[in-house]
Amino acid sequence: MADTEDYSDSTSVPRVTGDSRESADTNASYGESCKTTPTGIATAAKYADIIAMPRPELHHQRMDILNRAKIFAPFDALRGFDEEIDEVDKKTAVDNSVTYIKDDFSE
Repeated sequence: MADTEDYSDSTSVPRVTGDSRESADTNASYGESCKTTPTGIATAAKYADIIAMPRPELHHQRMDILNRAKIFAPFDALRGFDEEIDEVDKKTAVDNSVTYIKDDFSE
């Protein structure tokens, strides 16, 4: 039997234990909003105290776009590495085609 918790909005929500994905799949019909499933209601109640809070203030300035782009740029030491690998592959490629030659030892 599920325990219940009493919340400030005067609704009792069952406490969900175990794998919540399983209960959401079995209790929710296709197309039903996750907010109306027992798991969705329990999750909303669990985080109800922080949902209405304002976003926390940043203690540092945001990084400008140019510096942020540098983070995601390719690593210079690896630039051209793919071409080198392809070049070596071409040099060391083995011809797997079958070539039949006449047997000189038989008459």
